[in-house]
Amino acid sequence: MRIRKLSILCFALCLTDFSCYEGHAQVGNLAFGNDETLNYIVSYHWGLLWLDAGEVQFRANRQKDDPDQGWLFQSTGNSMRHWDWLFRVRDTFEVRTATNPFEPLFFYRQTYEGRHQTFNNIRFDWTKRKARFIASETGKPDTDTLISLSGNVTDVLTATYFTRSMDFDHMKPDLGFDLKILMDSQIVTMPIRYLGKETITTPSGLSFNCIGFYTTLEESSLFETDEKIKVWITDDANKIPVLIEAKIKIGMVKVYLNSFENLAHPLDSFLPIRKN
Repeated sequence: MRIRKLSILCFALCLTDFSCYEGHAQVGNLAFGNDETLNYIVSYHWGLLWLDAGEVQFRANRQKDDPDQGWLFQSTGNSMRHWDWLFRVRDTFEVRTATNPFEPLFFYRQTYEGRHQTFNNIRFDWTKRKARFIASETGKPDTDTLISLSGNVTDVLTATYFTRSMDFDHMKPDLGFDLKILMDSQIVTMPIRYLGKETITTPSGLSFNCIGFYTTLEESSLFETDEKIKVWITDDANKIPVLIEAKIKIGMVKVYLNSFENLAHPLDSFLPIRKN
């Protein structure tokens, strides 16, 4: 069973639900608030079976001890305990921002996946438009790289919160944008395409009115060339990712919302469970 890169996959999938911020979309009110917590289940499909293999959590908190009142974004990912004997995953991601919650100052990643360990540390200098990327990874030499930040570039975790706060009122099917993310010492461009609106019920039984998007990725160890990743977010002011689906080389994967706490806005998209 392949559980490796659990959190990175979830981040990549969650990012596909939003348009680019290269001047084509407007940021409105923040879609998130202090102490918002979102919990997801990662499920893989082999043959006729869907197996819940991992969990991912996202949290947003104001840095009350920081005079600039920036934000602390955190995410953790892990394999289910009963799968640890096969492939143990324990991943941590953290970002501290300036007063502007979408201006990252420090990005931290530490992942343990089987016997493989990865450490990333990124410090952003927006005055000089540079980012210092320090990395250590099992089986590879340590690196310390200075990267130029041209245009609008963000880290993978801040982008999930930035894009949730965009104004989607004027989005139309087939419109597309690009999202630039600093990932693994490279600036990656992700094409985004709008699907439309749809009612989505997650495997956990929660139903929402949603907005749908998709992206395509280059071939990798997980994806075939030009495979689509589809994402649905709540059609309300929270814009929470509800369901993510993708075909991978070993089957299918779903990342679905399992629980949530301390939302900033009313969950107007939620559809009550109907009793027969």
